[in-house]
Amino acid sequence: MIHSKLELRKDGADLRKGGAPLLLGISSGVIAGGCYYADDLKIVAHSLGIWILICGVLCIGQSWRAAFILSCTALGTAVCSFYVSRSVIYGFLYEGHYPLDLETILLWLSIAVAISPVFAWTGSRIRQGSGQAPFCAALYFGLLMSDAIHASTRWSWVHQLPLLAVSGVGVVLLLAKISRFGVSRIKTALWSVPVATVGLFLLSVPDALQSLFL
Repeated sequence: MIHSKLELRKDGADLRKGGAPLLLGISSGVIAGGCYYADDLKIVAHSLGIWILICGVLCIGQSWRAAFILSCTALGTAVCSFYVSRSVIYGFLYEGHYPLDLETILLWLSIAVAISPVFAWTGSRIRQGSGQAPFCAALYFGLLMSDAIHASTRWSWVHQLPLLAVSGVGVVLLLAKISRFGVSRIKTALWSVPVATVGLFLLSVPDALQSLFL
């Protein structure tokens, strides 16, 4: 009972930092919306690397409940701000109006909620320092790797540079984050390869759903 109350207090302290997921979600969505119209940066708008990074920064070291709420808030805000900013920027650049596709927005919001438990579980396991911590940390690095590999099949190497920059920043920030919890970097690196392989399949799921339902 006492342990449960302490956990709830810790969750409340974590969630009082609610401005962070909103700020990260809005800023990443606006950045992606702007990159959508820039040929050299368009890859950023068509990849998931920046959102994988955000979930890692927010969720690692949190309790399950707090991490789930933080992830849903950040990803949901990012989805909405991306489509709204893309529509607004279109109005500035071209004549006419870029309509908001509510079905697409709802689909991506559903995906955001569906994957948030995964980020919540991995973040909480790293916090607890369990034997599963290296695998959980590898999930973030593996997904960043698979996102870059997935993009390499559709974009030239020149256009991949912005995404590689995002992935590089993500690796540095996440390494600093997991180091605070004593997670083995060697075990994390070993787990990252099989996770990246599975990640290639998982990253193709949103595209498949979009083509199936929209």
